[in-house]
Amino acid sequence: MYGKTSIFNQFTLNKEKVVNTFQQILTDKLCEPEHYLFHGFLTSLMPSHHREILRVVVVDTRDNRIECGMREGLAKTEAKKNIHNHDASAFRWTKFLFNKDWNDNSLYDLVVPVKKRNHRQITKEILSYFHQTSVLRTTETKKSVHALRG
Repeated sequence: MYGKTSIFNQFTLNKEKVVNTFQQILTDKLCEPEHYLFHGFLTSLMPSHHREILRVVVVDTRDNRIECGMREGLAKTEAKKNIHNHDASAFRWTKFLFNKDWNDNSLYDLVVPVKKRNHRQITKEILSYFHQTSVLRTTETKKSVHALRG
């Protein structure tokens, strides 16, 4: 899904079909009474107009990301390669879906820079936004999600 789009995709539309399937699965999950935490590239498939969804991206500098990879046991060159591959995948994915770069602010409700903060501090900031009334599940947002199912 995140790799380069096949030249045959213009005829088969396989990537579009898979995206539509994933969107339907995510919509079905949103219709359930449980609360979910989704992460990763697939979250880009969540309907952007639903208020109960908080789209967050956590960003850090390239150097800090390399350091983090090295702390996790990677060689510096391997960490650089992993970061490059991840960034390239993110770029291709958002270009395919929205014709935008992965770091385009319009794709997110909240951009959280790491700034040498730990996981607890970052989580606290995200949760403070999450608990705002504007992103809580309401009867109106439930109806909106159910309308997507058709």
